[in-house]
Amino acid sequence: MKTLRKKAFTMIELIFVVVVLGILTSIALPKFATTQNEAAEANIKQQIQAIRASIESEKMERLQKAKSMQNNDADGNLTLCYNYRPWLGETYQTAQANGTCSLIMQDVDTFQYKAVGDLIKVQMCVKDGNISSDGGYSICKEKTIF
Repeated sequence: MKTLRKKAFTMIELIFVVVVLGILTSIALPKFATTQNEAAEANIKQQIQAIRASIESEKMERLQKAKSMQNNDADGNLTLCYNYRPWLGETYQTAQANGTCSLIMQDVDTFQYKAVGDLIKVQMCVKDGNISSDGGYSICKEKTIF
């Protein structure tokens, strides 16, 4: 006589599967967390490089503009242009024409910036007419941005 045997997993087989899944999970989770951190770090580095590229583009454009202008033609104003994308071929003049620029400060004597590693150092000097009437003095401020 033939006996019917029910097909099912034994307790030992189920425990073995749970242990294997636990080992695989303990290996995969740290690698997944590391991958997320590396992706976030790569994104930040990409943003910093985009900022550096736009700063260099603006720097070159300002140098070319300064060479073409007479010293008495410079207005000495510091202007911020938003939605300005030089990496897409936009120029400072088109940003001004679009009305996407705002005056930040007048009588700016010096505005310098320099990228050092992941830092951007900014120095700005403003002519101070209150100290002397000939405007020969400037007040300077330096800031480091991460």
